[in-house]
Parts: sequence; structure tokens; C-alpha cells
Amino acid sequence: VLDIVSILKKQRQDLKDVSVSIEGERTDKIPSVFTKIHILFKLTGNIDTSKAETAAELAVKKYCSVHDMLAKGGVDITYSISINP
Repeated sequence: VLDIVSILKKQRQDLKDVSVSIEGERTDKIPSVFTKIHILFKLTGNIDTSKAETAAELAVKKYCSVHDMLAKGGVDITYSISINP
């Protein structure tokens, strides 16, 4: 979350609030490891959609070491954004 906030502020976006929802799927067998994870960034403010999409991509794919570890383990990680004025 800190990365997306920092990136949007550098892009001079009027971010008022941010929250994150995460959903995942796990295997049925033990150990029950994650197979899919979806991250939803809920942004509030006067934010350009294109800049928000870029910020989310950078935050997840470039700056998140957890993403790298999980992806190397075969976890399918996706993300999306929603913007509320």
C-alpha cells in the first residue's frame, strides 16, 4: 500500500484514501498453499485511471518482494483498481 500511495503522490494525484482487499484460492491438500491471489486497490480521490493503473503495476510487479517469491512458487497473482471520486 505504501508503494502505490508514494507513486500516486509523485504523479501529483489527489489521493484521499486507499484500502486493499485480497482474495485467494488454496489447494485442498495439506499443506494448503495458495494457487491464486487477487489484489484490489480501492482508491478514493481525483485520480487519473491511467496513472492509477501504472502505480498499481509498479507497486505489485516491481517493488513487492512478496509478489516475486509467490510468483516463483507458481502462485497466479492478479490485481485491479477501483476509483471512487
